[in-house]
Amino acid sequence: MKSLVRKLLHVLGYNITRSNPDRSRAFQDLAKLFRAKPLRIIFDVGANEGQPTVDCLNFFHEAMIFSFEPFGDTFQKLQKAVSESSRVRPVNYALGDMVGTAIIQVNANSVTNSLLANVPEAAKFQPAGMAVHIGQAKIQITTVDNYRAEQRIDFIDLLKLDTQGFELHVLKGAE
Repeated sequence: MKSLVRKLLHVLGYNITRSNPDRSRAFQDLAKLFRAKPLRIIFDVGANEGQPTVDCLNFFHEAMIFSFEPFGDTFQKLQKAVSESSRVRPVNYALGDMVGTAIIQVNANSVTNSLLANVPEAAKFQPAGMAVHIGQAKIQITTVDNYRAEQRIDFIDLLKLDTQGFELHVLKGAE
């Protein structure tokens, strides 16, 4: 029965595939969408250690990628991960709705670091131990609009956000 439905949908122009939680699949799908008009400028906001930036390099061959990671230790890992690419500019800033300094909440796993305080419920939605708060750090923060103006960037083709709940603040700084 599955095979019949799959074939019928294929004839109608649809392709059914099993869901893949692998983040590179999302970038692969985006690359297909933008095949006709290649992306030139990508802002990878919340780049962590460079995992999404590397995916962007692999799928968007003409793009210049600005990878924003505010936390010092994680930023150093990002720099190392992308050091051989001339198409990546690591930026040691957070993006938000203000310019200045801010306090980031540092967790046991850097992918859960956030400018927002952890809520007790966070542990329910993360693998064990990932969102364990271990400290704070002062970081630099700016807005998308401010950074774009400073760098004379007229258009951002893709704004990827992974800021642990701080996305609305980033968007408010990107009018």
